[in-house]
Amino acid sequence: MGLEQSIQRQKMEYLSDNLLSAVAAVVIGVLIVTWVFLGIVADTLLYGWLTLALLISAVRLWSYFHIKARLSDPQHYPAIERLMIITATMTGLLWGVGSILFCISTEMFYWVFLAFVLSGYASGSVFTTSVSLPACAGYFFPTILPITGWFFLQDDPRAPMMGILLLVFTAAAWNVARNSRRMLLQGYSLIAEKAELSDSLEERNQQLSREVSEHRQTSAALMKSEQSYRQLIEHAPVGILVVKQGKLMFSNHYWHTLMQSSADPSDNDKQIEQLACSSDRHHLSELFKADKQNGTAVPIVWSTPVCTRLHTEVSALPIRFNEEESTLLLITEIESRIKAEQAELHKQQSEAFAQRLEALQTMAGGIAHDFNNVLAAIMGNASLAMSRYAVKQSGLGHFLSNIEVSGERAALLCRQMLAYSGHGAFVVEPLNLSQWIQAHLHKLGEMTEKHVEIRYTLADPLPCMDADPRQIQQLVENLLSNAVEAYQGQSGTIRITTATQQIEADEKCKSGLNSLSPGQYVSLCIQDKGCGMSANTLKNVFDPFFTTKFAGRGLGMSAVFGIVGGLNGDLRINSHEGHGTDIQILIPASSEHAITFKHADASVKQDKTLQDGDLVLLVDDDKMLREAGSMILESIGFQAITACDGLEALEIYERQMHEVKLVILDMTMPRMGGKACLHELRAMNPHLRVIISSGYSMEDMAVQLGDCKPSGMLQKPYTPDMMQQTIFAIE
Repeated sequence: MGLEQSIQRQKMEYLSDNLLSAVAAVVIGVLIVTWVFLGIVADTLLYGWLTLALLISAVRLWSYFHIKARLSDPQHYPAIERLMIITATMTGLLWGVGSILFCISTEMFYWVFLAFVLSGYASGSVFTTSVSLPACAGYFFPTILPITGWFFLQDDPRAPMMGILLLVFTAAAWNVARNSRRMLLQGYSLIAEKAELSDSLEERNQQLSREVSEHRQTSAALMKSEQSYRQLIEHAPVGILVVKQGKLMFSNHYWHTLMQSSADPSDNDKQIEQLACSSDRHHLSELFKADKQNGTAVPIVWSTPVCTRLHTEVSALPIRFNEEESTLLLITEIESRIKAEQAELHKQQSEAFAQRLEALQTMAGGIAHDFNNVLAAIMGNASLAMSRYAVKQSGLGHFLSNIEVSGERAALLCRQMLAYSGHGAFVVEPLNLSQWIQAHLHKLGEMTEKHVEIRYTLADPLPCMDADPRQIQQLVENLLSNAVEAYQGQSGTIRITTATQQIEADEKCKSGLNSLSPGQYVSLCIQDKGCGMSANTLKNVFDPFFTTKFAGRGLGMSAVFGIVGGLNGDLRINSHEGHGTDIQILIPASSEHAITFKHADASVKQDKTLQDGDLVLLVDDDKMLREAGSMILESIGFQAITACDGLEALEIYERQMHEVKLVILDMTMPRMGGKACLHELRAMNPHLRVIISSGYSMEDMAVQLGDCKPSGMLQKPYTPDMMQQTIFAIE
């Protein structure tokens, strides 16, 4: 609300507040005048005037409530003031007209009485309505002037004197009214100004309170933001340094974590170059040049207080720190990245090594398998020639014997290659490694020279493992032979240790060749302090025909690798040139469901159900082996019929089902292999005797054939005696 409106409101409130007392005073005065003039003035005139006076007072009383209801709205102030002027004027006219009427009917005494009453009421109106001069004039002048004029018109010499007195009173009263109005308005103005000033001060106080509150909130937000940013800076996964003129001005918590140091204030006095390794100080100083502060990462190696090296990448940016030109260094730790890259490289190399070994194993297995077929034909024909012609021609027998011996040596090479490929022929059985070594101490000792001593540390008790004793012998002898030769004629010691090792689920093999399942393993360690192996030798140590010996075939470690892989084990090798070699072999501990196969016993009696002249179906994709096998079967009293693959074998058997008593079936053939052919033959005749012939191991054949088991197993290359023993061992 403005100043004028505030003053106007106070005027209206003043008029309203005095209205009730003015109405009450008028009513009392009217009643007194009526009582005084009762019987002096005509009753009709007196009572008429009284009625009109009371009616006008009622109107003024109504106006009081009407005004009170509208004081809150400044828009009604002009109408309120007009209503006050009208009602005041009506009351003034009531007194003025009444005084003339009453003077006409009375004498001087009553004239003076009326002048006294009207002067009193006129004086009262000065103070009750002076705040509004129109309202005051509307009541004051109609009340005084009629009787004043009456006094001047009378012949009585005293009357003009009363008129003069009334004029003096009128002038004085009106002057008082004006002064009173001025004083009231000034008071109202002061009150309004004070109220406005109070409102302004209150508003300003509220504004200041809001500003203080906002300032506090802003300060709290800034403090919170500063704490947040400080926490971000302190714990950001990057080292943050501020450097001025080579001195460290600020460093965050992560930097001290990287450097493994505490936040020492004395660090600020250090030159930042002193913290870097000497080889990288020049590169670090280059970063403080203006043209280098572009955020480009530069590798820097730092020297930590605990004498370790910290590999990082550092970026430099220009900033203002404490209103001074400085350099911001962002330091990223790359130690873990380097290790991850090295681990990834090692993984790739391991995968490449495993793929290369797998390819070599596949090649070795394929060559050995095909070579076994050729050897089977050579050795079969040589055996047949020996039995038929050696007696008649003694010189020929010598040559044929040499062929058989050479064939056996070639067969040994094939077995070594098959062992490397993991498909060697072996028969597993529960084997206690410590007991086996103790039983072969003498033989193992014969393999070493006098200058080399073997020391044994054999665990007892030691769980069994599922293995072929012949393959374990081949494995130990190959590793022991290499350990002896590592001393190159010098004296030394070889340690052979057996133990039990538990592989946990989260254990990672860093140097092993195969991944192992969690569980218990039998450990064999052979250690020497000989010449050791170079990195290139380690890379190729398991390759077939790779050797560092002057005279050697390079199949020893290849066979070891294949044997260990075939037993689902692992081989861990640690060797450094000039510091010896440690080889550890881990083989799963024996389970209760170990698959065991046994070779046919030569003492097994001939099956009574197979008679001389029975028809045997020989199935093989090698023509020379079919011919040699047919002659061997005929030499031991059977008739032979041949097939080149599984499909041809099924056709022949379907035609001559009642004549064929036995089928000798090759495992690997084109069109239809031995496994599928065996299933079809057993579907035709569940009781048919079938012998599987293969250069692979019985273990491999058992896994491939599953529940459909053959009647026997004939290992390639075979001789007539081996075939005869296998056939007669069938139950």
